[in-house]
Amino acid sequence: MDKRIHERIMAAVIFGTALFLITLCRSFPADSKIFPYAVLGLMMVLSAAIFIRTFIGPRASKKAPPAEPFFENRANFWAAFGAIFGYIVLLPLLGFFTSSTLFFISLTLALGYREWKKILLTISLFLGFVYFVFIGLFERPIPPEFFQNF
Repeated sequence: MDKRIHERIMAAVIFGTALFLITLCRSFPADSKIFPYAVLGLMMVLSAAIFIRTFIGPRASKKAPPAEPFFENRANFWAAFGAIFGYIVLLPLLGFFTSSTLFFISLTLALGYREWKKILLTISLFLGFVYFVFIGLFERPIPPEFFQNF
């Protein structure tokens, strides 16, 4: 399959997913809709740009290059899929910060990244940013940690 077809499929899936998620956000209170609408709207615009870009530029020659596999590394794809699935399942059970920490660590290890200082620094900065923005700035609740229920 041509690389352009892969990009069109990816762009269409991202666009469709963002559109579906926007419909789910309609039930949010007015103040809570702004951030998800902005992020999902940006996803839709960028995926549309990717889709349009596949029609621009030089066309494929008559002698087509060999087909590329859909997944360059199937093991990495399934590792990421498993980590995302685990994150979705564990989020309501363990809470946002615990689940996110486990997700980032498991995904980076599954993908072969082993620089612990950078991993922990990145996780700390990201979770600190989320805490500052959503709890401190927007005063929005996030899924509580499992130990807060005791």
